[in-house]
Amino acid sequence: MALHSHPLEHHVIAGIFQNPEVFADVDGFLNEKDFYIEPHSVIYSCLKQTILANEKPDKVLLAQKIKNLGISFSANINIFDYIGAITLAPISAKSTLEACRELIKLRCLRNIESTGKEIQCHVNKS
Repeated sequence: MALHSHPLEHHVIAGIFQNPEVFADVDGFLNEKDFYIEPHSVIYSCLKQTILANEKPDKVLLAQKIKNLGISFSANINIFDYIGAITLAPISAKSTLEACRELIKLRCLRNIESTGKEIQCHVNKS
């Protein structure tokens, strides 16, 4: 079973981008570490800063913020095109909340897997 989902991460970012009012409902439990894919974590972080500053999310401004940070991704993606593609799909507020819950479940499963590996390593050393 895959413990991450590229489409689900897209769904969450697009949903929050299109429904920034949902952010208040997910801010207490969703964070950058819930995103397995590096660009998604960075995009979410900058999107979060935008919403917390009471600014309306804008694709170009969001991409420019990331570019100004000097962050480069291993896949050499064009951040402007990438954000544009992610935010195209229409997503309802309700679907966004459901996707956020699923993303949290995947992070919890990754944490459990990591803990299990640590335990196994400790047992093998004993």
